[in-house]
Amino acid sequence: MRPGGGKNKGSRFEIQICRKLSKWITGTEKPEIFWRSAASGAKATTDRKKHQKTKMHGDIMSIDPEGEWFTKFFFVECKYYKDIRFEDMINQTGALYGFWTKCCKEADEAGLVPLLIFKRNNAKIFMMTNLDLSMFEEYVGPVYLKVIFSILQESKPWVVDFEKFISFYDAETIEATIKDIDYHV
Repeated sequence: MRPGGGKNKGSRFEIQICRKLSKWITGTEKPEIFWRSAASGAKATTDRKKHQKTKMHGDIMSIDPEGEWFTKFFFVECKYYKDIRFEDMINQTGALYGFWTKCCKEADEAGLVPLLIFKRNNAKIFMMTNLDLSMFEEYVGPVYLKVIFSILQESKPWVVDFEKFISFYDAETIEATIKDIDYHV
């Protein structure tokens, strides 16, 4: 890959996820209701180091009130890397484990639920969260999603196919469920 190519690939992936989440919530392609955070999360990191409060967390922010419930609940990180492997989580080493650990730490500092959306070259998009996805069964029926894995670690990550999640669960149901159960991190 040419110099700077990885950063461009990551930026394009973040934009792709913003558009997919926007369509999931609004049902339309345009206008987007999410966009990349300023400097893709760097502002929050800088504020955190200065012990200042920030409203900008993670890689994605809401740019429309319609999406605020999502970014007020989830701390979203997006990663598109060549060498992301599921076994990283089991071995507690490697890129995926590092991304997840950092996502959980920063989500905890922000008081939000971690949501890591990731993709390996030539592979599907997956999402990882420590939100117990089985809680939605009471509201929408049995979990349709094939859970790729949920391992017993301190952070209890669930990994599912991102595209299947947003195609099976409508955003209104997720928002209502979160509000109904009064879920707190």
